Amino acid sequence: MLGGALVPGGGAASAEVERWLAGLRSGEVKTAVARAAEMLKGWLEAVKGGRYADYSSGRAVRICAEGVCAVKTQKWALYFKPVKIEAQGGEAKERWIVARSPEELEAWLSRAGSAYVAPALFFEGGGAELRVVAVSEAVVDEVKRRLEAVRGAGGVQYDALTASARRGVLTAAKVGDVARLWRAYMDGVESYLTDPAKREELRREAERWIKALRLNTTAEETVARGLEMLKALRDSGLFDALRSMAQRLGESGVETVGKMLEALEGGEFWLEATPTGKTIKICGEKCVSVNQRGVYTMELEGLSAEVQIPRLLPEEYVKRLHIGWLASDESSNQYDTTIMDTTQLWQLYAWLITKSRRIGLYTREMVLKNEGVSIKIFAFSRDFRLIARGSTLSIAESGRVVYQMPLESRDIKTSTIRLVLKHLDAGDPLPLVAYYLGDGVVRSDRLIISVSSKRMHLFEGRGDVSVDVRRQRVTFRPAPQLYAKAVAELYLFGVGVLLDALHSHKWLAFKRLAAQSLAGFQLAGQYVKLSSAKGLHGWVSFRTREEAERYAEAARRELEKLGIDSAPKVTSGIYHRVIFDEKTLRRLAEVDAAVKLAIERLAAWSEERLVEAKAVDRVVFQLVDGLAAMRLRLTYVMKGGKKIPTINAVARFSALEEAEEFRRRLRLSGVNASVVSRGASGFEVVVPKDELEKLTPEEKEAIKQYLEHVAQTGDEEKRKAAEEALHRFDFGAKAVNIGGIRLKLVRYERKSKGVRAEKYGDPQLIAEIKTALENKLRELLGDEYEQWRDHIKTTEEGRRLVITHQLLQRLAQTPNTAKTLNEKT
Repeated sequence: MLGGALVPGGGAASAEVERWLAGLRSGEVKTAVARAAEMLKGWLEAVKGGRYADYSSGRAVRICAEGVCAVKTQKWALYFKPVKIEAQGGEAKERWIVARSPEELEAWLSRAGSAYVAPALFFEGGGAELRVVAVSEAVVDEVKRRLEAVRGAGGVQYDALTASARRGVLTAAKVGDVARLWRAYMDGVESYLTDPAKREELRREAERWIKALRLNTTAEETVARGLEMLKALRDSGLFDALRSMAQRLGESGVETVGKMLEALEGGEFWLEATPTGKTIKICGEKCVSVNQRGVYTMELEGLSAEVQIPRLLPEEYVKRLHIGWLASDESSNQYDTTIMDTTQLWQLYAWLITKSRRIGLYTREMVLKNEGVSIKIFAFSRDFRLIARGSTLSIAESGRVVYQMPLESRDIKTSTIRLVLKHLDAGDPLPLVAYYLGDGVVRSDRLIISVSSKRMHLFEGRGDVSVDVRRQRVTFRPAPQLYAKAVAELYLFGVGVLLDALHSHKWLAFKRLAAQSLAGFQLAGQYVKLSSAKGLHGWVSFRTREEAERYAEAARRELEKLGIDSAPKVTSGIYHRVIFDEKTLRRLAEVDAAVKLAIERLAAWSEERLVEAKAVDRVVFQLVDGLAAMRLRLTYVMKGGKKIPTINAVARFSALEEAEEFRRRLRLSGVNASVVSRGASGFEVVVPKDELEKLTPEEKEAIKQYLEHVAQTGDEEKRKAAEEALHRFDFGAKAVNIGGIRLKLVRYERKSKGVRAEKYGDPQLIAEIKTALENKLRELLGDEYEQWRDHIKTTEEGRRLVITHQLLQRLAQTPNTAKTLNEKT
């Protein structure tokens, strides 16, 4: 019966084989296609005789025998055992193809490297079509590499709350560590219910915002509401269900990874593909899927659980949050059931507070990261339905319609994004916050949301949104009062406290953006940002000095009207800034309530933040125009054919222009860096080890702490690499820091104790550094500068900048440079 269902008549399959044989030139592929009819016959006989392996799962039926696998997801397909074709060309841009004709396949093979090729019969509309699935050997090798990297268990102890606050996704080093990682996260979150010190963290964070936003509540009341929700989630059995699932996942994952590696190493695997070819699968007993975005996902044994969630928030408040989730991570299945999936546990908790009654949980996939593994978890409400009828979408709970909304072309996402924007225009930012928690892209200075290209038109013509079609992203610029209203509502209902306890990296990012927006005020047509990094001051940046000077004069006249006799100062670096000193700001606050409020907010946000996790892989150092924060990365370089552990600092940007601008800031500060493209992930600015050694010993302490941390907590390979990198890194003084400009210290005579500072490079860059250095020295030396200006010179046709030993000795009397020079000499 199974054979009859799969091969109606049998003649169609033979005709397809003949069609391909007539058009193929490649002997190996031709042989594989020619054997298809014979292998299909052997498969049918084996199935009828009960001699087959059943690898079926909840998502697909898989019946394999005699080198053939029959697979049914929505429709049946037969996949034949692949053959390896050695390199014919270079490397095709497309990593795989599902060819529908011999000509299409031959063209791909002609420009591809080595590949695996497998015929496949797709059954549609009562007929059969033979296609050939071809996959680059590099894809199969990458699957092997990723599986090998996560094989077994590493025994690492995880700081899961810090990981969540930094990136959201919880990534285990080894598949066997999944249970330990999840347990560490849930234990950390649950500790806020029992540990008084943890509760105090939440209270202090809430108090900062209550004070800054002047909310009519207390931190104690806000924390109590948030922890009441967290307790309800715990008492529902959610924590125990997730711990149990993680334990079983870790055990089954170790077994699945091992079997997949055996299949790949022994050549006992087959290829599958979706009919469109957007996703390819390499299968043994389970499958590893690779999609066009380069995401590697491994099937797992399906595990499920069910919990009962009580109603935690008022219905109208839930509705507004639900609109944002529905615009992003939430969707519906063929049964109109609401469903969401995530690799970020905090997102699961945050979504569940908008649902009540019976919630189903299940897992069936593991994401193989470039380094490590994460679990994708699915959640769905058994009592919540999205019912599309004509031009109306009804949201119903247990048969009762909660609310309705217009439905555009039966596209729920488009309709709910329109509703998010409608609420925003009406002064309600809450749906936008939930939209950001779902599809937001974390950046330090912008509120960015990922949007598919077919929905970009929804944002056109809006003055508060910038559209990046190429990257499929939009950037929102909410008014400061909308940021204030959003954070206020989330804290007043306790949701902000819950997100703090969950260490949601997107919530922390949203609050940072809100703080940046709210700590400032309008003056003379520009928004003045406040900072307390080096004493209270305000600043406005301009591209040219002329613009800065024009604004400084306009601001001076505006201050004069208010009875304040003060002239803002103009400073120059990469950007030209107009600076307002503390005295001016304090006097302005006496006559302008907006300035007073901005200063109060800054003071509240400048207090120590306990909830925001301390990143152990960050280094912060001074540049000529401010501070730079970069992520540390343990990596390798090849020297003499040998891999040498080293350490880099990286900063990621979405646009090339931003990366180049940051690189320019580094270079102007005497730190060499390169820009590297990471494809769809954007661009990285990379500072190598030799340049990191130019930092001051105090700044390099963060590098030492990071390498020591990896040496203590990493797997065996990383521990050894970190220890060697520690040994090779020079933590002493190798350069002098003059106002954020780094110049290498060198002895100018072999036996002399005297040193001078040098920088070698492109003449244009050297000229820019010299100008910036002269400006800094004017600030440091004041009236003395003129007598020292000849001690800053260029040689070798402007390629080498030199500061004499005598000037360094003079600078050693200032706090900024004394310690570095003393350590060197």
